[in-house]
Amino acid sequence: MDDVGSLAALNAEVQELHFGVRPDQFKPAQVSEIAQWFVIDQIGVQAGYRRTGIGRALVQQVISAARTEGVREVELNSWTFKQEAHRAFANLGFVPKTTRFELRASAFEPKGTK
Repeated sequence: MDDVGSLAALNAEVQELHFGVRPDQFKPAQVSEIAQWFVIDQIGVQAGYRRTGIGRALVQQVISAARTEGVREVELNSWTFKQEAHRAFANLGFVPKTTRFELRASAFEPKGTK
């Protein structure tokens, strides 16, 4: 629990990235709100520390804990615009499992009807 503030601040950095790309799905980060609900089911590495092995170490720790607990499969979820993260996950041995699609309300109108 001593790390909740730091973890919430890191999560806020990632949420701001998401908000910048998909403001229809995300709201601006509020560190105090994030700290209230934050549970360690997410990982992120601050921009200045990426590509230094920290993300790999975090994922390897999760995998190690999963093995210890007898978990047979580790899944992760990532937005499609997070290409850098996808490359990192692939380098760790993760492979795509499913793809989700969306249709935004603006696309509901049939083409040529306006």
